[in-house]
Amino acid sequence: MPWAHLREVIKKYISAYNHFDIDGMMECFADECVFAAISGGSCSISCQGKSQVRELAAQSAMYFLDRKQQVKNWILSDNQAAIEIQYRATLKKDLPNGLKAGEELNLLGVSVFRFENDKIIELRDYN
Repeated sequence: MPWAHLREVIKKYISAYNHFDIDGMMECFADECVFAAISGGSCSISCQGKSQVRELAAQSAMYFLDRKQQVKNWILSDNQAAIEIQYRATLKKDLPNGLKAGEELNLLGVSVFRFENDKIIELRDYN
C-alpha cells in the first residue's frame, strides 16, 4: 500500500477519534481486526473483531468531555505504520484508577497500525 494512502487512512481514523465519530472510526477497520492498549509493558485492554472494537470505542467515548490525538512523527513501511502521538483529554467521569472527572490527561504514546486491503487489521496503542 502506498505511504500516502497509509497516511490518509490514519488521518481519517484520528479525525474520527477526535470528533467522537464511532462510525467514521469503524470505516477504517477490517471486519477481522485486533486492538490492544499497552501501558507500562502490560496489555490493559484488548479486543478482536470490528464489533468488539466498536463496543470498546463507544464505551471509551463516554469517559471524555473532549480528546485529541495529534501525530508528532511517522514511520511507514509497506503495510505498517508507527506514529508518535501527543494525546490530551478532559475526563467526563471518574476512572477506576482514581482519576477524577474534570482532570486533564496529557500523554505521549505510540500507535502501531497494520493494514490489509486498505483497512486496519491491527492497532496497538502504547503509553
